[in-house]
Amino acid sequence: LVYTKEWISQRDGKVRDAHIVLDGTEINEDSLFDYNGYRLDSPGDSSLGATPDLTVNCRCFLSYHEKRV
Repeated sequence: LVYTKEWISQRDGKVRDAHIVLDGTEINEDSLFDYNGYRLDSPGDSSLGATPDLTVNCRCFLSYHEKRV
């Protein structure tokens, strides 16, 4: 099995443009999300240099999936 993670936004009128772009993106569990060169391990992650406008008060979450190889 391979595990993946998917970025899920709240899908409402308050979602940032960047998070609309990331919404539904599914990557390997150990990979990083990329938005315009900013790398994030998960929604709200600033540990890799993502700016506050991408992370502060983020309401997004991850969904994990199992994939058979």
